[in-house]
Amino acid sequence: MIRIALDAMGGDHAPKEIISGAILARSSMELDITLIGDKTAIEEELKIQKSPFMFPVVHTTEVVTMNDHPSEVLRTKKDASIFVATRLVAEGRCDAIVSAGSTGAQLAAAMFILGRIKGIERPGVATPVPQVNGKLAMMCDGGAVSDCKPNNLLEFAQMSSAYCQNVMGIDGPRVALLNIGEEAEKGSELTQAAHKLLLKSDLNFIGNIEGKDVLKGNADAIITDGFTGNVILKAIEGIASDVMGLVKKAAKTSLSSKMGGLLLLPAIGNIRKMMDYSEYGGAPLLGVNGISIICHGRSNGKAISSAIRQAVNCCNAQLISKISSQTR
Repeated sequence: MIRIALDAMGGDHAPKEIISGAILARSSMELDITLIGDKTAIEEELKIQKSPFMFPVVHTTEVVTMNDHPSEVLRTKKDASIFVATRLVAEGRCDAIVSAGSTGAQLAAAMFILGRIKGIERPGVATPVPQVNGKLAMMCDGGAVSDCKPNNLLEFAQMSSAYCQNVMGIDGPRVALLNIGEEAEKGSELTQAAHKLLLKSDLNFIGNIEGKDVLKGNADAIITDGFTGNVILKAIEGIASDVMGLVKKAAKTSLSSKMGGLLLLPAIGNIRKMMDYSEYGGAPLLGVNGISIICHGRSNGKAISSAIRQAVNCCNAQLISKISSQTR
């Protein structure tokens, strides 16, 4: 049975939504979930939510806040929930960690406690990106490595391809390099050099992809540096939210608009669901020697439950060994 270490104190709505997610996950999956954090706060919330399940709790006395510097808290807050949860995975007491807390702290914990998979220089965050065809693509890197070398992008491609194939069940995942043009000679020195490396690899590299095509469903793994990837992801999130707001506003401008809006409600609901991050869980940190799922800081119970399912799928797919063999 898969054992999940769940950071109960991480996130904007912890521990309420974290525990809600744990209960949802246990309701639909056979697994063990250990809650890490302030025992009193966790047990009180379990009572409030009238949990039908018993969860083991590992008590911690510290919490990493969004204002803490990731490299410093490793030294100053060793008993923080995110670090204790990561150590449970490193010690083999749990199989995966799920957290909605500080991304920087989770990256630092994974790097220094779990360590890197042999042969991987820089781990990357692989973020699910919904496509207009209803499927998902993985964008890597989503923010872990802002300043990349060409070989880092090759590693991101290899790891993302392994994830798509073994966790998502995609045969021969299509790998694309995010660039300012489709031609091989386009882009920066980084993308041009990475393009050459990807062409020589045994990956199913389909070439460059432009920003306008990120959601088109033409690729399964979209590769970029962490700075560009993070900007793209946040732009998608912001634009989706703003467009839905504009549609709602426009639907209230006249009687005919209101009637049309009512007719469009099912379609709008489907679009909202497609763009809702809670449907897809979190973003796996690829390249570290353990399963580490990074969740959105605003995650609700549904998102946490989805992230737990994602962690279980990674464990069942033996993702670490598959990445190790892919990048050897």
